[in-house]
Amino acid sequence: MFFTKRDCNRMDHVEIHQLERYLRATGWTSDDPDDGQRRRTWEKLGFSIEAPTWAGFADYGRRVADVVQTLARVEDRYPGAVLDDLMEERR
Repeated sequence: MFFTKRDCNRMDHVEIHQLERYLRATGWTSDDPDDGQRRRTWEKLGFSIEAPTWAGFADYGRRVADVVQTLARVEDRYPGAVLDDLMEERR
């Protein structure tokens, strides 16, 4: 599954709280405190995701894309659909 150019342009605009809210709402859990590493590990059904907890990374959009790609695989959905739902969390 691939991202469209529009999807790629939106990755940098995903906010940390959107990621975390989406992960919690879809059953992912994390016992990993923010230990200064600027990432948090989330787990579900034997999968794990390393989600950024800081948007200042030069490659922040790529890190978000990795999270969305994993979510799409686990949820058996298109990445763009996952991204749309994740971005809805802004409201």
